[in-house]
Amino acid sequence: MNSKQRPFFKGFPSFVAATDELEAHEARRSVYYWWWEFLRLSPVVWFAKETGIKPTDPAIAKVVNAFGDLRGDFFASWWRSTGRSLFAEAKRPAKVSLLELNSLHEHEFDEQKLYLEVPLTIRKQSILKQFKDILSIAHEGRQLDLAAHSQAQFKLHTKRYRLHTLEAEYWVLLYRLLHPKIEVWRIGDRLQVAPHHRVRDSGGTILNKSTHALNSLTGRYLYKARYTLLHAERGDFPNTDAIEISSRSQPFGIKHQKEFRAATQDTEKGEVSAWSKWLNEQYAGILKDEISRRNRVAQQLRMPDGLVRQRIDAFIAGVSDRLT
Repeated sequence: MNSKQRPFFKGFPSFVAATDELEAHEARRSVYYWWWEFLRLSPVVWFAKETGIKPTDPAIAKVVNAFGDLRGDFFASWWRSTGRSLFAEAKRPAKVSLLELNSLHEHEFDEQKLYLEVPLTIRKQSILKQFKDILSIAHEGRQLDLAAHSQAQFKLHTKRYRLHTLEAEYWVLLYRLLHPKIEVWRIGDRLQVAPHHRVRDSGGTILNKSTHALNSLTGRYLYKARYTLLHAERGDFPNTDAIEISSRSQPFGIKHQKEFRAATQDTEKGEVSAWSKWLNEQYAGILKDEISRRNRVAQQLRMPDGLVRQRIDAFIAGVSDRLT
């Protein structure tokens, strides 16, 4: 398959990958990976796949049906079987082309295109200058919303995003889901979302003057991540705009609300829900590895009798602020 036949993705920096293997690798480094990761943190999507019950919201039901089973943790396999067909463009972007005068009467003119008459009897520099002047009036320039012109089954909400920010939002949200009672600033500290906001010394002593700034920054990531997830459930990503969901929302209708709550909410008596158990099975080890990497203790964590190995669980849970 040559490059012109390969799928085209607006979310890839290079748009097209040369092989299926490179395509999966490129997808893992793209915005599509974070769409997949966020959806895997949705209790609604999880419950729908766990039970086969269809969500009442048509947009969520469409996502559940299209994205397949997200309970598996192998992105490359999911991408090959499902993801690439969801995000590939139905048509490639149009290119600048030369119109043939003898067949001009057969040409289908498009209001989304600009048609010019270019005299070939003047200098090329003059042509380019005049072309730029006309184009600056007719074209939106950097304001052009490329995502809006997508023809993929699931379009990106915007091309104006930062993968680093999406990644930070994701890890803060995952941390909160696994440890719902830990202070927000401690999440930011463990994930090192802003290393310049140093809140503790090597002995675990808290430097109180720094916690407010880190709490505010991490809180913004968490706030936006929750909206990002709600939009992702509805097939819209990446989008951090506020979306109002009632506390009485019943994503599976009144008939299945009790069953949904029992499966996804821990009880006041401390009984852990099936959703929480799944999250811990899938992500507790991943979060531990990520925190050890960000705090530069990955090597020490491998030592069976080392202090880091003894302290890291309490450190992650927020029980202790000392790690090394």
